[in-house]
Amino acid sequence: MSPILGIVLQAAGPFTSPPVLVGTLVLLLAIVLVGRFLMGVAWKVLLAALAVVVALWALGALGTVLDVIG
Repeated sequence: MSPILGIVLQAAGPFTSPPVLVGTLVLLLAIVLVGRFLMGVAWKVLLAALAVVVALWALGALGTVLDVIG
């Protein structure tokens, strides 16, 4: 083992124990899964907002055309 690695492991202390490493990996997995869920919801909200904006734009354009014609 290199002296630098030994210093790093000694400085890390209890954070290098297997239970802490497993707990960290489980926490990262939970963060990724929640993030994926939130991004899926955000994507659907974005598409719904786009549909509303396009519909309002189309109605506004139609109203302008009807004002010009009528």
